[in-house]
Amino acid sequence: MSQSPVVSVSPQVIPATLIRWLLGAGLASLLLRFWIALTFPISGDEAFFYWWGVYPDWGYSDHPPMVGWLIALMRASLGDGMASIRLPVVLLPLGLGAALWWAFKPVDRVRAAWAVLFFWLAPLNWLNTLITTDTPLIFWSVLSVAMLMRAEQRTRLDRAAYGLYALSGVFLGCAFLSKYFSVVLGLTYLVYFGMYRRERLAGLALLVACALPGPAINIAYNMSHGWSNIMFNVYNRNEGAAFEWRKPLMYVG
Repeated sequence: MSQSPVVSVSPQVIPATLIRWLLGAGLASLLLRFWIALTFPISGDEAFFYWWGVYPDWGYSDHPPMVGWLIALMRASLGDGMASIRLPVVLLPLGLGAALWWAFKPVDRVRAAWAVLFFWLAPLNWLNTLITTDTPLIFWSVLSVAMLMRAEQRTRLDRAAYGLYALSGVFLGCAFLSKYFSVVLGLTYLVYFGMYRRERLAGLALLVACALPGPAINIAYNMSHGWSNIMFNVYNRNEGAAFEWRKPLMYVG
């Protein structure tokens, strides 16, 4: 049986210099993203997804509905301007940084702070302000992983651990309703539990059960709409594709 993750129990003081770097990087990148969001022209994909927010539904022609729901929420709460529509992606790095801190701090508070700083310093977190299907995908996926990590830090399968596994599953289901790429994260969970945490398969079972409503919504929509999502992602966007040796080599690279 594998050992439970080691959790630090001694209090750790985060250096003042590191705190200043965190505040500086977080604030500076936030201001730059706001400026870009207000000045950069709307992209074609954003214009396409905008109309999903105008007419929210259980699904759309080529993707699950989460980004449309997100835009509809922003339009209803903050108005119809570009700043409102792009606000979720502007704030996204701050939310992800908070999730990283929460997931790692029981193990090592100082290293958790460094992890957040390095994440905030990544160029993508300074420049990306486009609202796409990847925005809710990243948010829900990171929340799911954070919940799983905290559940795995519990020394035994108590009520709190099961609650965290359940939330991880709910957020994984939300990630699936954002983009099919979330399936990769689900497969990662299966590999992890199958290879390293077989004694906690009950937690995995609960996680999967709580994630199932996401795929169920998507399947129900596709059953009544000619399987449009599947047609687009499996056939339409790949109809001109052909095997080339450079493609698997590029993937490995």
